[in-house]
Amino acid sequence: MLPLEDLKRLKITAETRAWLAAEARQSQRTMQQVARDELHRIAVTRIHAAKVLVSLAPREGRDGDNGDSQGARVAFSDLRREAAQ
Repeated sequence: MLPLEDLKRLKITAETRAWLAAEARQSQRTMQQVARDELHRIAVTRIHAAKVLVSLAPREGRDGDNGDSQGARVAFSDLRREAAQ
C-alpha cells in the first residue's frame, strides 16, 4: 500500500456523505476507504490526461498564432511539470 497523507479535517456535503455511506455499505468498505480510493482514481485519471495532452502537443509552435505565446508556454510547462511528478 502507498504511504498516506493526513488531510486533518475535511468537510463534505450531505450528498457526498450519503453517497459515501451507500458505496461503503454496498462494497463492504469503510467510508474512508471509499473516499481514499475515489480520490486516488481521480488523481491518476487527471495525471494521465495531462500526460496525454503534453504528448499530443506539437513539439514546435506550441505558442500558437493568437499572440498569447507567453501564456501558452507557461501552461505547457506547468502540464509537463505535473506529468513528470
